[in-house]
Amino acid sequence: MSNDLSQYMDMFAAESREHLQALNQSLLKFEQDTEDIDIVNEIFRSAHTLKGMSATMGFNDVAELTHNMENLLTPVRQSEMKASDETIELLFNCLDALESMIDAHIEQVEHDVDISGLVSQMAAMAQGVAGTAKQLAASGSEPAVEQSQGGYPAPIGEDLLQQISTSVNNGMPAMHVHVNISEACEMLNVRGYMAIASLKEQGSILHCVPDEEVIVNGEGARSFDLLLLTDSQPEGLTEMLDSISEISSSSCVPFGSTVRHPGMTDMAEIFGLSPNEMDLIRHGLEDGLRAIYVTVTLEEECVLKSARIFMVHRALEESGEIVFVNPTVEEIEADNFGSTVHFMAITDQSEENINEGLSKVSELASHSVLVIDTEEKKQAEPEPQAMATAGQAAAASAAGSKASTPQQAQAQQQARGNEKVRHAQTIRVDTERLDMLLNLVGELVIGKTRLHQLAQDTRNREMSDSIEHFGQVVFDLQSVVMQTRMVPIETVFNRFPRMIRDLAKSRDKKISLEMSGAETEMDRTVIDEIGDPLVHLIRNSVDHGLESPAEREAAGKDPEGNLHLAAFHEGSNVFIQIRDDGRGIDPDIIRKKAVEKGIISQDAAAKLSNQEAIELIFEPGFSTAEQITDISGRGVGMDAVRSKIDYLNGEVNMTSEKGKGTVVTIKLPLTLAIVQAQLVDIAREVFAIPLAYIEETLKVRSEDIKRANQKDVIMLRGDILPLVYMRELLGSPPSDERADSMFVIVVASGKQRVGLVADRPLAQMEIVIKSLGRFLQEAPYMAGGTILGDGRVALILDVAQLAA
Repeated sequence: MSNDLSQYMDMFAAESREHLQALNQSLLKFEQDTEDIDIVNEIFRSAHTLKGMSATMGFNDVAELTHNMENLLTPVRQSEMKASDETIELLFNCLDALESMIDAHIEQVEHDVDISGLVSQMAAMAQGVAGTAKQLAASGSEPAVEQSQGGYPAPIGEDLLQQISTSVNNGMPAMHVHVNISEACEMLNVRGYMAIASLKEQGSILHCVPDEEVIVNGEGARSFDLLLLTDSQPEGLTEMLDSISEISSSSCVPFGSTVRHPGMTDMAEIFGLSPNEMDLIRHGLEDGLRAIYVTVTLEEECVLKSARIFMVHRALEESGEIVFVNPTVEEIEADNFGSTVHFMAITDQSEENINEGLSKVSELASHSVLVIDTEEKKQAEPEPQAMATAGQAAAASAAGSKASTPQQAQAQQQARGNEKVRHAQTIRVDTERLDMLLNLVGELVIGKTRLHQLAQDTRNREMSDSIEHFGQVVFDLQSVVMQTRMVPIETVFNRFPRMIRDLAKSRDKKISLEMSGAETEMDRTVIDEIGDPLVHLIRNSVDHGLESPAEREAAGKDPEGNLHLAAFHEGSNVFIQIRDDGRGIDPDIIRKKAVEKGIISQDAAAKLSNQEAIELIFEPGFSTAEQITDISGRGVGMDAVRSKIDYLNGEVNMTSEKGKGTVVTIKLPLTLAIVQAQLVDIAREVFAIPLAYIEETLKVRSEDIKRANQKDVIMLRGDILPLVYMRELLGSPPSDERADSMFVIVVASGKQRVGLVADRPLAQMEIVIKSLGRFLQEAPYMAGGTILGDGRVALILDVAQLAA
């Protein structure tokens, strides 16, 4: 394998961030229930996977910190130490450090994170705990070389046996480790290297089948076995291996130990045995025969693979009757298989005799024979994971290879489990490629509009029919591409449990967070922008809205405040709500603060309704905080929230009831890339207005226009509607025509409504929003541009700016 690991950086970035998020969620769960060892195991596995990945990439600082986290978690997992608040807080601090270091490595910049203090704190916390994992492993080790070599798939020479014996006597037992890599894995070398590197951290590798060079630097191996001298517990080794992404299964047993054989039920499920095959096995058992499972692996240099497998087949037939072969006989004859083949047979021969017959077949890298346990499963105590046999692991490997029948394939799919099915059905795609794909689809939409116009001009029926079909295909393609860009809002919501937990501790408050609708999907561009506004709103709820436990008790409330974060679809929009049951907003205080800060006059404040007073919170510079804190009080934030929501073509509304709580509702479009728009003519130029902003269109007579505050206005159903003359605003010459009526488009952005006066309406159509570029991005009142069907460019009006 090449020494340049930069090609794997994208994989490291994606998987490390997933494990960081998993650590965050698991730590939050563990803080609520420190007795749940399963959660500790999840934390341990995520930390260990991060350690292995980081060590592989050469990020030793991350590997060191996660290794010390493992040392701290080990006595907790073994019930030798109870996790305290200090323990959990320290783990959270370690997680923060990990996030900073990993982000720096991904961005390829230097970081200033000093982990020495965290390492020393973890060492001091774990110091004095009796019975570490190393002591348990050393005290429990027994010499294994005097026993048979069990299921290890290769003969061991006398020199190696002597080395194992010496090591066992020195407290370092030999373990037989078997590893299976998922069928969906495309880079066997990387996963093999990660597994080998992780095992080398735990001890010394004596022997490997196939050779380590093949696994790491050669073509790789879907499964492999090795002998490891280690003082680590078998359970810890298998958990470590299973935590590595795309390792489908693993096993670790003391070398030469007697192991439990795979059960008949397990084998039937894995291989999808037909009723006839099951009957054949049962009849053989009734005649006193035994069912065996045989795995053979060919040497890498083997040229005539089919011939060698035929010789194995013949040797097994001489010992009994073959029931099942995976891959199929047809695939073997066509030389369409890898290097490993699995057999099931019934025989009266011993394992030793069958192994002896197989050893006579040349060019076999390894072979193993295991007797299948044909007794019904008993309700006995489950054996530890460490005593899972190499045969069971090999059976799992067999499930990853090709099935000989559709029924077997279905059974194998079920045996792999839902998680592995998801891995096989999903791929990672760079977001830049999705953006490029959407841009190309946008070009197709523009081309579709152009073709439609040409068909209308030519009045060609056949062309119109073809273009109609083409338009439907483009529409379907557009829908699919938009779906690929959809991301669950869970990616944003997941950051808040930890944030609220830290804020609550810093403010000595008790807060219960409830989230719903995290599966709601939005376009990635909206997801990327919505995080910061939600952070502002949630921090305000924690600091301003929810009271301290003492205040809540005095008000007759539960000492623990409730904060609910919800998302849901409604039509072509997504709604996000932040609800709390805090003190609510006092409109009188809002009026008073607004007057003090010069935002509004005393007389104007007195005329405001309670809801209008609450809306003043979104004015720049407004704050009700009595003192400035690290969370709020500087008068920036809520106006930034509204600005960002307006930028996203959305709306934000706030309702509150004094003493009962506050609800903030955000309305957002599903996507910002392709929208429906109304085209209008202004001074013989075409402009587009997104339909999401348009409430209605009017034809206004000249005598209906009034003057108020030096502006032209009209009365619309009892409300005053200001008029904006677009010719005047855009600097176009006034119209020479004198009209008795005007075309007005009523638009709204947030709480602001204006009437845009244009020359005449044009068509409504789907437009693709394109950036104006670096030189025109500051053009006033313009949100972008689009290309029309006739090739002309139409500018898109920025309604939020026009209505301000």
